[in-house]
Parts: sequence; C-alpha cells; structure tokens
Amino acid sequence: MPIYIAVYVAVIVVCIVLDQLTKIWIFDGLLQSTEGNSVQVLGNFMRFTATYNEGAIFGLMKGRAADIAFFVITVAATPLYVYFLIRSRTRSVWGQIGFAFIVGGALGNAIDRGFVHTQDTFFSGQVRDFISFSIFPPIFNVADSFLTIGVVMAVLAIVVFDPDSLVKVIAEEEAAKQTAQADPTQTTDATTETASPETPTASADKPTDDVDDNTSDQTEQNK
Repeated sequence: MPIYIAVYVAVIVVCIVLDQLTKIWIFDGLLQSTEGNSVQVLGNFMRFTATYNEGAIFGLMKGRAADIAFFVITVAATPLYVYFLIRSRTRSVWGQIGFAFIVGGALGNAIDRGFVHTQDTFFSGQVRDFISFSIFPPIFNVADSFLTIGVVMAVLAIVVFDPDSLVKVIAEEEAAKQTAQADPTQTTDATTETASPETPTASADKPTDDVDDNTSDQTEQNK
C-alpha cells in the first residue's frame, strides 16, 4: 500500500474512533442516552446535552424524510470525497488533511444514521449530538467538528495554498500583465523576427560571378 494511502486511512480512522468513543462515553454513558439530559462542562458556556439530530449537520433540516435522505447522500457522496482526497495528493497538505477530515466526519455520522436505533426502530437515520455552547445554539458532535474543519481547510487549499490555487493563478496573470505593460516592445520584436525572412548575403551571389568570369576567359582564348 502506498504510504500516502496509509496516512489517509489512519487520519480517517482516528476521526471515526474519536467520534464514536466520545458518543459512547458522553452520550451513552454520562448522559445515559436520554434526550434532554445535560451536564455543565464550563459553567453555562459549554454543556453536554443529549439530543438525537434528525437532520443535517448542526441539526439543520429536520424530519423523517431528511433522516433517510441524508443517510443516502452521505453514503453516496463518500466515494466522491475519497476521489478528492486522492486527487489532493499532488497539492497542498491543507487539502489532504481537509478531505481526510471530511471523509472521517461523514463516515462517523453515517455509522449513527445506519446503526443507532431509537424508539425500537430498525433504522432511525438520526445522529447523537451532545456538544453545546451558549454562544452557538446548534448542538453538534465530534464528527460535525471534523466535517466543518475539513471543509474550511479544503476551501483554503483551493483558494490559497494549492500550487494552482485561485490566488496564485490570479497573481501570475497580474504579473504577466504588468510585464507586458512595462516592456511592450518584447512582444513586437519577437513577432517581427519571426515574420521577417532572412536577407540574402553577398556570398550567395559569388558563385554566379565566378562562373561569368570563367566564361569570359574561355571566350578570349578561343579568339
């Protein structure tokens, strides 16, 4: 296995393990898997509050239909995330780590949606959330954190840090324009040199002159 694949897999596994361990330890253990149970961590600023998320990240778009839709989307989109992860190998480290976080976070929540059962149902499509801040109303989990950080890092890679990032491409284009404006004759001279044919030299005419002289000498001898 190539070393970069091993590193990607290791990062993804760490994301999934941290997500699932915190859910088992805090949500299932400390909060007893009971929705609404809450404990203070840093006073009222940070709390652990058990809730089953029926929608997307940070509890957006809740509903039974959304539960199933987001599970299908997560499973279907994972190969696309993996493709971008492998593609980022030739680019910046920011993109590589970012897409690895996205894959790990998506799979962490997909495990919940597929295997966490509530109300004696075979499939709930719900996610265990428990991290709550007073200044940030949505309740989320570790997988959501990895997803968010991964998206930010991937965007920064595409815009700033990749060798072909938008910022670098724009900077190169501006530099080329400034160079052309500073010395516009370079382009004109190059075009002229390419279009102008080579002028014949005097040496090209010399053989003809020699032939004419020889002909004249032979004529005088015959006389």
